[in-house]
Amino acid sequence: MNFLLVLGVQKGGTTWLHRQLDHHPQYESAYIKEWRCIEKATNATINGTDADKDTVFIKEEDWKLKKELQKRRFANKSLCNYFSIQLSASKWDPLNTRCVGDATPSNGTKSEETLTFFKQSAEKAGFLLKPILIMRDPIARHLSASIMNFSMQRLKDVKGSGITNFDPELHSEALELLAISRLEKWIFRGQYEKQIPLFEKIFGEGNVKYIFSENLRKERAIDIVTDYLNLDRFQTSGLPEYPEEKGANATIKYEFKKETKDSIRTAFSETYSFIYERFGDEVPDAWLD
Repeated sequence: MNFLLVLGVQKGGTTWLHRQLDHHPQYESAYIKEWRCIEKATNATINGTDADKDTVFIKEEDWKLKKELQKRRFANKSLCNYFSIQLSASKWDPLNTRCVGDATPSNGTKSEETLTFFKQSAEKAGFLLKPILIMRDPIARHLSASIMNFSMQRLKDVKGSGITNFDPELHSEALELLAISRLEKWIFRGQYEKQIPLFEKIFGEGNVKYIFSENLRKERAIDIVTDYLNLDRFQTSGLPEYPEEKGANATIKYEFKKETKDSIRTAFSETYSFIYERFGDEVPDAWLD
């Protein structure tokens, strides 16, 4: 059974990918978006809390009745639980399901030990991992994440509500400062020069699919993903439109100062050099601005 493992990045297109695949009859996400379970479940297993346990079959109707928090708590408890969900989901529609998956952008920030152990455990459970790294221009990604954080943490806007309290006259300076102050803390999320060699060490060179976020809006971009996962291509009538961004933070249209953007570009100078050298003409124009 193929297993989609999204390695990143936050604010890079994982919601788009999840929504698209959620419409595909041969893919099953077990009704969870952004599992956020791999690190806790893997560490619990490394520490021996589920030693000698076997996976169990979970009925789809029983799983649907569980609340979101119950699902996450169960999945976090151990890799045995985590894979029990995934294996069960692969059997809910045995005639169609070809791939299950975990579209969590933060998976890509986990340690080498965690990802290596997870890979070994997944293969032992019978999965063929299909890792995808979605890459977005580091400046655009960081600024988008800053807006989201500011909207939800500082303004207490509820994600998905479509309501925001952002006022450019009142909040611009604070938002600019946040983008700069969080740069050091968040920088690893966009340091592809460190992530790519690590992923290739763990999963093997040539075994990770690299996709530029900016290319996901191209017509039939989902075909790249379905082909990689060995799924049939969407029929024209079954392909959803590229979803518009939703959530309070998405309604904030703000142009950051040039000085802020320059500071971020300087911080990611090695990243840009690595990406240009590695991918050449494949790099989207948005990265060159």
